[in-house]
Amino acid sequence: MNIAVSPSYAEEILSPEFGAGLEDYLRTQRNRLTGILNGIDPAAWDPAADPHLAQPFSPATAVQRAANKAELRKRMNLDGHPDVPLVGIVSRLNEQKGIDLGLAALECWCGRGNQAVILGSGDPWLEQQCQSFAARHRGRAAVETGYNDALASLIYGGSDFFLIPSRYEPCGISQMIAMRYGSLPVARAVGGLKDTVRDLANGGGTGLIFTDASAASVAMALGRAEELFHQKERLAAAQARGMAMDFGWERSVGEYLAVYRKVQAR
Repeated sequence: MNIAVSPSYAEEILSPEFGAGLEDYLRTQRNRLTGILNGIDPAAWDPAADPHLAQPFSPATAVQRAANKAELRKRMNLDGHPDVPLVGIVSRLNEQKGIDLGLAALECWCGRGNQAVILGSGDPWLEQQCQSFAARHRGRAAVETGYNDALASLIYGGSDFFLIPSRYEPCGISQMIAMRYGSLPVARAVGGLKDTVRDLANGGGTGLIFTDASAASVAMALGRAEELFHQKERLAAAQARGMAMDFGWERSVGEYLAVYRKVQAR
């Protein structure tokens, strides 16, 4: 039995776009291929007990997230009126993650006075692109290269939206953490992102989904995010739904055990 790390990715790798040259072989294994989502440790990623947050909070006290947004803006030297939407990115900086697509879309986002914070490291040319982007939008955008646990938590707990413009994503856990911390994913409908984030256009949504791997598609999704930000009740309801999602390992472990028992019984 072959197990991919999300149901959608198990299907995607059967196609030339995602199969990396192995799609013909993988199609011969279709009956032995399944997908099980990764999970996160809910104790390690708990906004009610995270020491890196300026103000810990729970689903019942999500209004207190505002203190984390204020601290994030202060730490990253963002200016302007506090009641503007802020997008966060915590990611490897490479083409797989679609960072170049995100940067192109964020040019328009920040050009309208909105804000963005990026944390990550990766390809030198993309790190430079991020730094140049922040320099062009000083006061509205900020970048820190490398990885910083405290800043990552503050981005999750203080951003309004969390951008994940991946070209492909076997599973991903940043969208799970973002939702647990009340930041709504703006994500491409691919791999594990497709399996974990429900678009707000459908009842009970927890984020904003786009289909194409293009800067235009990212920009349109960010436009929807900007509109949502000013619909405070709808925004709060979506945050509450995201924070209520269970992405712990218990469910996934049960699915793995079921697969192992099935194989053992053969």
